[in-house]
This record gives sequence, C-alpha cells and structure tokens, in this order.
Amino acid sequence: MDNEKSSRFTRLKGFLLAELLRLLRRSWRISIINKEVLYNLYEENTPFLLFFWHGNYAPVFPVLEGYKAAVISSRSERGSVIAEVCLNFGYQSALLSDRPSREAFDQMRRILSDSRAAGTAADGPLGPRHQVKAGLIYLAAHLNLRLLPLAVACSSKIVLKKRWDKLEIPLPCARIALVFGEAFEIPSGGGKERIRQTAAHTGETLQLLEAQAEEIVSSGYRRNRKPAG
Repeated sequence: MDNEKSSRFTRLKGFLLAELLRLLRRSWRISIINKEVLYNLYEENTPFLLFFWHGNYAPVFPVLEGYKAAVISSRSERGSVIAEVCLNFGYQSALLSDRPSREAFDQMRRILSDSRAAGTAADGPLGPRHQVKAGLIYLAAHLNLRLLPLAVACSSKIVLKKRWDKLEIPLPCARIALVFGEAFEIPSGGGKERIRQTAAHTGETLQLLEAQAEEIVSSGYRRNRKPAG
C-alpha cells in the first residue's frame, strides 16, 4: 500500500510540475537558434541523443513539446518525478542506472527503435556539475547515435543553490534562449581515450553554446530596458 501511495504521489507531482511549466511557458519570450539542425535529424530519420546541462532542463520540456523523443533520467525518486513530467508532455521515459550496463543498452535500443531520438542531462544525475558523464558518451557510441548539444539560458529565474546542479526555474515573462549546436558523430577507435576526449569536447561545446544563449537573453534585456532618468 505504501508503494501504491508513493507511486500516486509521484504521478501527482509530475502532473503538477508539468502544468506549472506549461503555464509559465505562455508568458516566456522564447528564441530558438539553429533549430533546423533538430528538424533535419528528424527528417533524415537519424538516431540522435540531445544533451544539455542538468540545471537547465526545466524550459526544455515545454518549449520542445510535440517532438517525439524519449527522455533519460536516473532510476531514483527524483528521476521518477522527472519521468512523470516527461510523460505529461508526451515524451517517452527511460529510467536507467547511472552506469552503462547491458540492460541500459537493451532498453535504449528498444526506445530508439520507436522514437529515434533521446534526450538527457550531460552531467546528470548526480554531477559533478558541468562535467560530462563518460557513460553517456559510451552509450551513444555503442548505439551509433549522433550527439546534439543544446544550451539554455533565461533572463530571470529562481536558482536552487543548495542543489548540486543549481537548478534554474524561469520566472513568468522571462526571456528564454535555446541554442542548438551542430550534431556530431563520436569518432571510431581509441577506446577509453576516445570516450574521454569526446566527453571533454562535449563539455566545451556546451559551455560555448551556453555563453551564446546568455548573450541572447542579456542583449534582449538591455534592448528592452528603459534609459535611466
């Protein structure tokens, strides 16, 4: 009975969080840069993995609602809530272990055979913050997925500073920028060194895109601000 109550409570939290994000989205001023890369991957039916920083995921779900994809989260209480949020936005959900395993590979294959696209936090589920997980790269390499980086920035937000990821919740009427990078393949060969180098490159790419996204929301704020006096 306790498990049943816990499951109902998780579903309720996921539903309420999804509705809150939908409500907030109606007031956001949204800019999406390089979205044609995402569109082309769908058109070409190319399997890919969309990745972003864990602390910036909140606007991604409502802004990209309507795209067919599976969202990967950790097999944990918090991951289960995120999974329910995703289901409320029409995405598939996959709860995987933090470490690569045969079970994770098999589950990802099943998911991608249907949706061809997946999304996850590059530094999740437990951090360290802004350090790309090698397991993510390993999984993508063995499933022949292209990697698609996405950076997110918002002009006004609440930052949950006590969380390891410094989760950002955009406020009403915030200016939101989503910046897609170019999709890329993981080089073949090289073993663990290849994985390490790709993880480092992935992190650098996300940092550069994040700076671009921050500039977009910052310049929009400056343009809209009234002159002093």
